Amino acid sequence: MKKFILILLIGTLYSCTNQSVFEQYELSYSRSGGYAPIYENLLIEGNTANFYSEAPGKKYNTKAVISNQEKAAIFKSIQTNDLKSIREDYKKVYDNITTTVKVKTPNDKIFKDDGSFITPEHQERWNGIISVFEAYITSKNLRQ
Repeated sequence: MKKFILILLIGTLYSCTNQSVFEQYELSYSRSGGYAPIYENLLIEGNTANFYSEAPGKKYNTKAVISNQEKAAIFKSIQTNDLKSIREDYKKVYDNITTTVKVKTPNDKIFKDDGSFITPEHQERWNGIISVFEAYITSKNLRQ
């Protein structure tokens, strides 16, 4: 019985620490969902970018270096387009690929997604933020 409890405890502790990489980041960009479900996640902490991608028949886990200039460009886009004030539209949408942006700074934690779309007047600003993340992923060839 003691061995069983020990194994259960070790398994629980391992599963709790296994997701820690998804909590320790400054910037996060993810896409998920769709008719043929995909999952992509770009996590940036310091000068390290971790890219996880899973689609039917494909699975990638890539690390890349992000320069201070590239990271500054992302932060500038977020600040210029004022991510915090972008409004989400609360219509129900099914089978849509949802894009999520999370920013953690010492002063703020910002989370926005387009799971039920972005209001039309804020769509251009949202696209400005998304395009910077997409440009980084493309420039580093993270989607193989």
